[in-house]
Amino acid sequence: MKKLANHALFRKDVFGRSPSLTTGSRLAAAPFPAGTYRNIARMASPQTRLIEYLPSSQRQRLLLRLMRQRAGRQLRHALGKVHPADIAQLFPLLRPDEQLHVLEVLFEQRLAAATLSELDPDIQRQLLGEISDQKLAVILGRLPADDAVDLLEGLDEERREELLAALDKPLAARLGNLMVHGGTTAGGLMNPDVVFFRADQTVAHTLEAIREIAEGRRLFYLYVTDDRGHLIGLANLWRLLTADRERLLREIMSADV
Repeated sequence: MKKLANHALFRKDVFGRSPSLTTGSRLAAAPFPAGTYRNIARMASPQTRLIEYLPSSQRQRLLLRLMRQRAGRQLRHALGKVHPADIAQLFPLLRPDEQLHVLEVLFEQRLAAATLSELDPDIQRQLLGEISDQKLAVILGRLPADDAVDLLEGLDEERREELLAALDKPLAARLGNLMVHGGTTAGGLMNPDVVFFRADQTVAHTLEAIREIAEGRRLFYLYVTDDRGHLIGLANLWRLLTADRERLLREIMSADV
C-alpha cells in the first residue's frame, strides 16, 4: 500500500470499536489511535473507504474550520467527539456571531453547560449576555452546583434573581444556599436578596421582618431553616402574602429541597 502522510485505509465501519487496517488484499487488526477521522473517498470495494487521521493539532484546525463554516451535521458530529475544554480553547479565535452559533449547536448536543464553564471569563460574560433566560436556566440545571454558582456570579444582580425565580425550587434553594454560605466555590457569593427564616416563625412575624429589610431588594423566595440553621424548605412570597397570618412557615413552605 502506498504510504500517505496521516492516511490509512480502514474498513467501512471506521467509527466502530474494532476497525481493521487494509494492507493490500489482507486485513490486519490495527489500534484505533486517538484523534479524529475524516472520510476522504470511497474505494473500489464498497467495504473500504480512505480515511484521513488527524492528530490533535490538525483536529483543532478542522474543528475551527467547521465552526467558521457553520457546517451543520458535520459540526455536530465533530463536537460530540471533543472534550469541552478543547472546544473552549477555540472560542477566542471566533467572531462573536460564530461563538453564538457554536453555542447554539452545543446546546443541542447538551455540551453548552460544560463548555461555558471552561471559557475565558470575559468571553463567558459576553455570551451569557446573549443567551435567553430560558436557555440559561436549562444550562444551570445541567451544571454541578458549584459551577452554576460561579456562572451566576458573572450576571448582574437583577438577572441573577430572575433566574433563581425561574429555576425549579429544589435547585433554586441549593444555589441560594451556596450563594449565601459560600459552599466550596472560590470566595462564594454573598447575595443579600436571599434571606432565611426559621420554620417556626408565623406569617405575621415574617412579613414584619420582610418590611424591615425589603427596601431596595427584590424577593421571590424565602429560604426556611430548622432551629440548627439547616435548609428545610422554600416559601413563595405570594403564598406568604395570601396565607393566614397565624400560620407557621413550615405549614406553607415547599419541603421538596
